[in-house]
Amino acid sequence: MITHFFKIATRNIKRKGMMSFLNIAGLSLGIASFLVISLYVFQENTFEKGFEDSERIYRLEEHFLSMGQVAVTSPNLQFKLNEIPEIEAATRVHLNVGETVLLDGRGIKVNRTLRAKNDFFELFDYKLSMGNQASPLNGPGTVVISEALAETIFGRKNVIGESLKLKGKDELIISAVASTPLVKSHLDFDLLVYPEKEEVFSAESGWYGIAGYTYVRLAPNVSMATLNTKLNELAKAHVFPVVFKPSPDMSFEDWIVNENRIQFMAKPIADIYLHSNLSFEMSAGGDPQMLTTLSIIAVFILTIAIINFMNLTTARSSSRTKEIGVRKVLGSKREGLVLQFLAESLLITLLSALIGAGLSEVMIYGINAYFGSVIGLSLFSNATLLAYMGLGVLLVGLVAGLYPAFYLSSVKVVPLLKGMRLSKVLNLNVAKLLRNGLVITQFTLSSGMIIATLFIYSQLVHLKNKDLGFAENQVLVISNAQDLKDGKQAFKNELLKIPGVKSASFSKRVPGGNFDDVHSIMLDANNTVVFAAFTVDEDYKNTLGLKMKEGEWFRDELVTSDSLVLINNAAAQLLGLEHPVGEKIGNYYRIVGVVEDFHYGSLRNEIGPALFNYSATAGGQLAIQLDVNKVPTEAIANIWSQFTAVPLESKMLEQNFDAQFQKETQSANSVLAFTILAVLISCIGLFGLAAFTADQRLHEFGIRKVLGASVSDIVSTFSFDFLRLIGIAFLISIPLAIWGVNAWLQSFADRISLSAGVFILAGILALMIAFSTILFQSLKAGRLNPVDTLRNE
Repeated sequence: MITHFFKIATRNIKRKGMMSFLNIAGLSLGIASFLVISLYVFQENTFEKGFEDSERIYRLEEHFLSMGQVAVTSPNLQFKLNEIPEIEAATRVHLNVGETVLLDGRGIKVNRTLRAKNDFFELFDYKLSMGNQASPLNGPGTVVISEALAETIFGRKNVIGESLKLKGKDELIISAVASTPLVKSHLDFDLLVYPEKEEVFSAESGWYGIAGYTYVRLAPNVSMATLNTKLNELAKAHVFPVVFKPSPDMSFEDWIVNENRIQFMAKPIADIYLHSNLSFEMSAGGDPQMLTTLSIIAVFILTIAIINFMNLTTARSSSRTKEIGVRKVLGSKREGLVLQFLAESLLITLLSALIGAGLSEVMIYGINAYFGSVIGLSLFSNATLLAYMGLGVLLVGLVAGLYPAFYLSSVKVVPLLKGMRLSKVLNLNVAKLLRNGLVITQFTLSSGMIIATLFIYSQLVHLKNKDLGFAENQVLVISNAQDLKDGKQAFKNELLKIPGVKSASFSKRVPGGNFDDVHSIMLDANNTVVFAAFTVDEDYKNTLGLKMKEGEWFRDELVTSDSLVLINNAAAQLLGLEHPVGEKIGNYYRIVGVVEDFHYGSLRNEIGPALFNYSATAGGQLAIQLDVNKVPTEAIANIWSQFTAVPLESKMLEQNFDAQFQKETQSANSVLAFTILAVLISCIGLFGLAAFTADQRLHEFGIRKVLGASVSDIVSTFSFDFLRLIGIAFLISIPLAIWGVNAWLQSFADRISLSAGVFILAGILALMIAFSTILFQSLKAGRLNPVDTLRNE
């Protein structure tokens, strides 16, 4: 019986070739887009969940005096965790970014190097494809390498026993190779090295420093609240007596809620990637807002595809009423007709799902090729995802097939076969009303996505044209200037002899860089200000083109004491100082100048308070202002090679912010691509519906032509009904788009306003796209010969 239904369904799909193709194409694209976005969102939400017992693993964080909560902890903490019996295992991890492997005279940049002992693998069960499984980090000089880096350095994965050397470090022996994990983690590494130096407990000074990340695994059924209570008890016993000498003026209970406290707290490891944005994070986290945006887009696209499918299925099925009448006369029951329609719907859905699954793999390949390895999951590598897909196919098929199945199977046979008009047998106005409602819903979602995309790109253009407050062009930054050692000043002097080199400056930090340094100053017992810290020399202002608001930059008379500092305008406003020069911050620092605000961090954030202190050559970065047309980078490299054999690491300063723009542009391009797909799916449905409508109104158009209507009259009559629906959809989409765009723009400190021009442009685009889609059918209807359409009347 079931085979019989599917045979008839296959025959009907072949007979209605164009409509079937449009149905399958639209649904396939919708399913493919939904799968791609779902895989990415699923991947981003499964960070850390590949570890066994990941729900019991926590990162310990620290509220460090006036700095506030940070991701790193005191090295002393690890030595006292044995006092908390609820902790089953613990490890300590240090991170180095951008280290260089020296091999055969080559310098190979390593993105992420972690340093930890063998207890790292007690918490994080990374799979080792080869090497010492039981104790991969069995002492100093051992290293675990990732498969990807092994291929890059040695051209093969089997590298056990090979040696490599990190710049400035001793030689390391590879003891194990880590497989590429299927589920990602913020701890993923290129190299995992046994620490060169042992951390030791210091009862007096150890609590005053922070460095390294501490992770613990709790025993089963122990809550995070219990752990936090135990950590407070630990702070009371060991930290409070050292950092704040007990006195009648302050108890531990008062101190633990004071801003200038040291307190430890736990965070579930699964919350780190998407929901943690502390100072000194190990890596950049995910973007929950973008995941929400993409999730909404995925639902929109699938909804549009299903609406498209239902519309075309309903339209196609309503032309089969005579077939239904004949089959009823021949003995078919209503239940059989319902099953027949459902079988056809399920077959089309199944074909679309198979094509969509294949398309999703192609799309993922293209995304990874264009954006880098963004999506590491495959639908076919996860049985759970395949099961969900099968359930979705069944659900979509049933939803799309139920209405035509029950609606058309209710047709009365005798009136239809006696020649009564179809509209008398079935209430076609109900079907038409449903189709119009679905078209409006479909284009409401599509129009909303068009509006959102235009505003996203408007915001990006606004950020791109924003004055950053410094000279980001024509500035070259050497990021490994510390390798010059005692030759720093001599190298700088040689550079300044090159025609076209205008200025050069050593510093610890340049705008937009990865280096994140802060300086906290206690104003009084209850108030502390945390500044972005810049350690700079006397040439920093001129090299970067900073502007002074008042006071003066560092010069000979102003570098005699480290108590003399400059601040930016944001700091002056935060401190409430109208004329800051000469004023003191806390009891030590005296302000000698105020710098106009400039962007030094994320462009999404407001410019925060910054503090500048002087050091002639302490910084590891060298910024060089030059005329790139006159100074070839080879000239700088040649001078560099005279001072050190270490490879030169340099890039233009503007690239720091280009990386930020690139990330934002990638997100915008993703939204644009899926918006185009959503509009395309909507247009496929609109084209099919226009073809069906044109076929239904052939006689009407023939009569109009006989009565003198021109081609343009027919085109306008035919198009008006559809464009009216698109116009209604666009008007409905406006408040929805305003809500969504406002929610997205809230993450930007400097944002555009919602201008009417963007809405007008979006409305014109929506109407033009719709009109272009139905134009072919409109012209076809207008050019019909009435003799051909009326000969049987």
